[in-house]
Amino acid sequence: MKNIKKYIILILIITGIGIAFSLTVTFAKYVKNIFWEYNLKTKEFYFSSPELDIKSKDNVNNSWDEDLVYFTITNSLNDELITTYDIDYEASCEVVGDLKDYAECQISDSSGSLSSYQSCVNNLEDGTDVSDFTKSECELGGYNWAYQKSTKELYFEIIKNDPEYELGTITVDIEVKSTFPYTKTLKGIFTLYPQKIEDNLIIDYENYDYEGALILSNIESEEVCLNISWDLEKYLLDEKIDLYNTYEVDEEGYLKSINLNIMPYSSLEIKFIKKTSEELIKNDILIEKCE
Repeated sequence: MKNIKKYIILILIITGIGIAFSLTVTFAKYVKNIFWEYNLKTKEFYFSSPELDIKSKDNVNNSWDEDLVYFTITNSLNDELITTYDIDYEASCEVVGDLKDYAECQISDSSGSLSSYQSCVNNLEDGTDVSDFTKSECELGGYNWAYQKSTKELYFEIIKNDPEYELGTITVDIEVKSTFPYTKTLKGIFTLYPQKIEDNLIIDYENYDYEGALILSNIESEEVCLNISWDLEKYLLDEKIDLYNTYEVDEEGYLKSINLNIMPYSSLEIKFIKKTSEELIKNDILIEKCE
């Protein structure tokens, strides 16, 4: 019995040491990344992306139509913090998970450069077009000769190994690494949910200050039933319960999905209340045919 207790204590000690070592390594890596990021900023090196980050950023497309997926990289953090020299980079993408044997990812630019440049800025706001001014013309006129943001739009596409194979949810890892003059790696995970809506449905979006509208138009002679869900962190639905066949609510009682019918040759507008200043876009709305 004593030997069994000794083994149990030994196992617990070894497990504790393993967990502590793992946490130490993770924390050390985190501190190293933070220190390196700070070091790069002291050199005025600003290499960033809305969709990517050094810790890897999640991106979700709830209505992917198997078309190109775009993302951007830039040499700035904002209008004031702009890199004043060229940045060379390399980019790659990879399908991960269960579908990696059925499809591959191809990226638009596997390598390139964000070029640094300066131009004239009309800081006087006097209506003068200064876009073609030389440096001397700019400064003599009392305007600012300043560095400008350099942004590149990259994209990737999914290539099926079998054109007839129907893809389900697909996950793609993106990595963009600056190679000169400093090294920094930006990562992103893109989760793509295919949109399976027949061609007889036209989907439009309109945006207002505090609302967004989803407009669905059925251009065929058959009635269509749709299930619609959305990102509750961004939108709340105008609760016109009588329009919906069925609906679901979250723990706080807010609508999170609805089923509704659209009559032949007719349109239906669904209004969402915005919780943020972002525009209502198709990536935040999942539309599927009723089962």
